[in-house]
Formats: sequence, structure tokens, C-alpha cells
Amino acid sequence: MRLSEISTRLKAVVIRDAEFQNLGFFFDGLPGGLIFVEERKFVPAARKACGATCILCTPELASSFPDVAGLAACAEPRIAFFHLQKFLAEETDFYGLPFPAEIDRSARIHPRASIAPRNVRIGPETIVDENAVIGEGTSLGGGVHIRAGAVLGAEGFQTARYPGGLLQMVHAGGLCVEDSVEVFANAVIARAVFRQMTTLGQHSRIGNGAFVSHNVQLGSRCFVGHNSTINGNTTVGDDVWIGPNATISNLLRVGDRSRISLGAVVIQSLPADTHVTGMTAIEHRRMLRHVASIG
Repeated sequence: MRLSEISTRLKAVVIRDAEFQNLGFFFDGLPGGLIFVEERKFVPAARKACGATCILCTPELASSFPDVAGLAACAEPRIAFFHLQKFLAEETDFYGLPFPAEIDRSARIHPRASIAPRNVRIGPETIVDENAVIGEGTSLGGGVHIRAGAVLGAEGFQTARYPGGLLQMVHAGGLCVEDSVEVFANAVIARAVFRQMTTLGQHSRIGNGAFVSHNVQLGSRCFVGHNSTINGNTTVGDDVWIGPNATISNLLRVGDRSRISLGAVVIQSLPADTHVTGMTAIEHRRMLRHVASIG
């Protein structure tokens, strides 16, 4: 799609017309990306954004992007971008053509489970218990077990504030649950926002009431404890233990075999084989020494 095709809808002036293949934020790095810039402090990040070929910005910032292939300007780039995502997801085939739900004959679906009628795949020997919800864009592998009340393919927080209120970003990406994953009761797993997939690696376990946000990449054999939260666009390696009620911030990387103790709050990336404890989380032995020093 070209900027000139959506300029009227965005109420934008096209300064240089070009084609875009994806929408995204600075950090998404999607090829042929259209991103938005609404404040001067974000200009350096936008200029370095991997894959961005088109930019939507305010008229005052247009001169900051002499080298980008496509450039359009409007008064409120963020709001226009959110509206564009909604239009592309709901009124065009930009994110792909819909298909009827595909459920393997060996899968066992409880009569009170809710399965979206389109854009869902459920693999062999998979079990979906009562009151579970499987939303659009969800793909379940083989031998998966979705327990009662879990919600897969939900939307996470991606909200813009503006003088007239709040605007929620439509999620148009997907959710891939690999083979032999088990999602326990009342857990919520969000689909990705753009042309991406939230992923739960094979043999992982998601505890009761846990929340895994959009575009999280969870490795194989991970345990996500009850009521814990993994925020958006975070990558978790293989064999990671995340304790009950732990919180991991967004845009982080958690290395293989790391352990996050119950109730810990992680606000920075962790190398492999790290054990962290506390609020906010610091290296485990350092926290133990600190606690001993004040006991």
C-alpha cells in the first residue's frame, strides 16, 4: 500500500510518496515499515529505526527526515496511526484474507468453550476446557491443553491518550502456541499488534491467572507462575522459571535458564543463568546479602 492511498483517511499531506508493507513502532523492525513521530525527542530513534521506509509526523518535524523514502505530515500522527491500524485490520485484507477455523478431528473441545469461527487453527490431540476462549489469530499445536476460563488471542494495553479521550490500538497479529503447552485456568494470552506472533514455546506452562502480553516470545519448557505478568515485546529464553506474582517489564530479554523469584519485579534484561529476587529485582545473592545486613 502507498501513502497516497491512505492520505485522505489520515488527513495527511504526502510529501514523498512510497510503499509500505507493515505498520510498527520504532523497536519492531518490520520490513517496509510505516512508523509515526509526534515529538522532536523521538526523531533520532525514528531515523535509526530498522526497516522503516515511511514516516508519518507533524509538519514541524518533516524537515528532520530528508532521507526517508516515504513521508507524510498531519496534525496528530499518533491518533492517525491508530485509526489507520483499525482501518487496515477491519476493512481491508492488509493483514491477510480470513479463513474458516480449522480444528483437527482428534481435538477435544468442550461444548462451553468459545472458538472464533475464523482465523483459528487447533492441532491434533489438543484439549480446550469449559469456558475457555480461543480468539482470532490463534494457532494451537498438537497436544496442547487449554484449561477452564483461559483466554487466548486477547488484546493487551496499547492505548493512546488524546484530548477527547482514549483510543485502543486494534491488535491484528497472531498467537502461536507450540506443541505440548499447557495454559492453566483463567490465564490470558494476548495476540501481537502488527504482523507478528506472540509465541509460547513447546512444553511451556502458563499458571492460573497469568498474563502474557502482545508479541512476547516465550521459549521452550518455561514455567510462568500463577498471577505473573510478562509485558509486551519481551523475549524469554528456554527453561526459564518465572515465580508466582512476578512482573517482567516490556522490551526486555531474559536469558536461558534464568530464575525469577516469586513476586520479583524485573525492569532490565537478564543474561542466561541469572537468579533474581525482590522489588525491584536484583541479582539473587546480592539481595540475600542485603537482607542479611538489615535483619
